[in-house]
Amino acid sequence: MALAAPLLACSATGELAPRTVAPSANQHFIGVSVQPGPVRVVVTVPTLTVHGQNHVIFWDLHNAAGQSYRFAADGIAFKTPAGRSQFTCRRLTDARFQCLDQGTVAGTFEYGVKVEDATATLFLDPLVVNN
Repeated sequence: MALAAPLLACSATGELAPRTVAPSANQHFIGVSVQPGPVRVVVTVPTLTVHGQNHVIFWDLHNAAGQSYRFAADGIAFKTPAGRSQFTCRRLTDARFQCLDQGTVAGTFEYGVKVEDATATLFLDPLVVNN
């Protein structure tokens, strides 16, 4: 029986709020948003630690009222050759990315989050830790 895990949904004000879903133990959900003043990308899980192999990580972009950000084509990209060999990523929609973490090599893997709108491209560099 899968346990319910928090997933973040965007409220009418653009703030991230917990919502309950029942993913498998190897699924992880990270909310992404753009905060005003100073404008910056934030994630709900700056460092995700996983144990074992074959984890699926989803990043969901939540726009506040008046925002029109989307993931760039390379919206989630691992920075090192080791990271790129462990993670296979693809954009599912303008607001959702998915990566498969093979989990065969332990280590800390830095990745970039890249979102854009008509006027700006914004970046953030969080981590995934494989144990």
